[in-house]
Amino acid sequence: MRGSQDSPEHTLNKTTYRTTYGLRFKTLFVLVAVYLALAYKLDVYAMGALEAEFGSYPVTLFKVALIAVLAFNVLHHFVYRLTIDGKELTVTGAFFQRYSFDLGKLVAVEHRNGPMYRLRFSDGKTARILKYVTGHDEMVQAFENALAANQESTCRSFPKSKRSAVG
Repeated sequence: MRGSQDSPEHTLNKTTYRTTYGLRFKTLFVLVAVYLALAYKLDVYAMGALEAEFGSYPVTLFKVALIAVLAFNVLHHFVYRLTIDGKELTVTGAFFQRYSFDLGKLVAVEHRNGPMYRLRFSDGKTARILKYVTGHDEMVQAFENALAANQESTCRSFPKSKRSAVG
């Protein structure tokens, strides 16, 4: 969370939050460490015993798949961006696609002990965003402001009806 105190990128009415440098380089370090451990035939997690039991081909496929997943994770952290432009939230998805959400429909921000926040919207959409971004406190404040504005805009004397399980 140390890099989260850095300021995000600001333009006239758009704020862009990127993954912190600490998270970027931690994932890069893990990728390099695992690659070197596998390349220099270190007996990581008893790979020698697995090779003796299953043969070298499946274990080699497992190693390549592990390196590919870690490389994909590093690449995602380097290109991840979250943008708040007025009432619109745009976030990079898991496969590098861009998703847009209307902050005017934000109803809840949930955080469990993981590295992600889950945003729920009144139209049924959910967004999962990284917690480790530059300007973390400013981002959370923007979500709290959107929640407060959305709660004020609903009429208190006529609360939203709850959906029943029947229909």
